[in-house]
Amino acid sequence: MDTLSARKAPGKEWVVDLFRAIDSMDARTFAEAFTEEGTFRFGNREPVAGRQQVQQSVSEFFSLIGGLSHNITGVWSGVWERGEVKSVEAEVTFTRRDGSWTQPLPVTSTLRMEEGRISDYAVFMDVSPPVRRARLSGTELNRSGVRNSLAQPRSVGLTWA
Repeated sequence: MDTLSARKAPGKEWVVDLFRAIDSMDARTFAEAFTEEGTFRFGNREPVAGRQQVQQSVSEFFSLIGGLSHNITGVWSGVWERGEVKSVEAEVTFTRRDGSWTQPLPVTSTLRMEEGRISDYAVFMDVSPPVRRARLSGTELNRSGVRNSLAQPRSVGLTWA
């Protein structure tokens, strides 16, 4: 596959290749699609700026999960003052590190492009369903999803293990 950064006119095929890199958990290829100062924001997390920081942030996220798979349901194009904008609707299924997976979750990504590279990438999704599986009214669930009545109620952070 040629690199995403080598293409000048990102069309639907480019978007599909970008999401293949994401689903392959290839942080390097994903980050290469960004401008040098490009920004990336996942949900309500603070954005990261710079290709190296994007690669590091995405690598860290990938280390928390067993895998992910996107089913792209729509791609739309528009313009902004510095170039093209892509809006990508999809359903994403996360594989946890224990081998279990989430139900498909809706996600929309907005990619603002400059000269064929991503200048700003924002992911809009509710990550609470996978987190909700890990807690049930303050009672912890074990990795098999079975209520552990002996566990002390505690807050469970966002983990994908």
